[in-house]
Amino acid sequence: MLHLNGSGRSLYTTTMTYLTRAHASGTRVTTNSLVDDTDLENARVRLAGMKNERGERVFIPMNRCILLVPDALQNVAWRILNSEMTPGVEGEVSPWGTKGAYRPKLVSSPLLDDLSTSAWYLGDFRRQFVRKWKLRFESVSLGMDTESYLRQRIAFQARVGWDCEVGARDYIYAVQSIAATTAP
Repeated sequence: MLHLNGSGRSLYTTTMTYLTRAHASGTRVTTNSLVDDTDLENARVRLAGMKNERGERVFIPMNRCILLVPDALQNVAWRILNSEMTPGVEGEVSPWGTKGAYRPKLVSSPLLDDLSTSAWYLGDFRRQFVRKWKLRFESVSLGMDTESYLRQRIAFQARVGWDCEVGARDYIYAVQSIAATTAP
């Protein structure tokens, strides 16, 4: 969920009704189950059409992208990304294969299977999400109590706490592909 002005919004939609930036067709590709490299090409075309708030295209290099799949689709994705040639075409090198220019890094998670076994994601998640570290520092001084300082040699006490927040910076750097027409 993306929180704009304290309200939750879905990151992946099929329309651009509330988005000020993205692709005209949204950030979700429907009826795009992961079967072969044409499905990856559909997601790549949607990423290539992403625009910033000024209406300019956003550069998203495919070799920095991550293909995030549920565990149910891991074997299919692995076959597509490790096939040197395009299946069914004689002598054509696959742009998604081992020597291809578009080859993303494959990441699989069984946690995605709990949500959907057919929804998969392609994008530059390092630019999509931001991690913000916060350092909280608390201090206590003993003030004018010099007797305590002389006995314990403690004039200052401090405690440090680390917090981490993760949130969606933007919604133009990743797309969701689903096998059906409605989201899981």
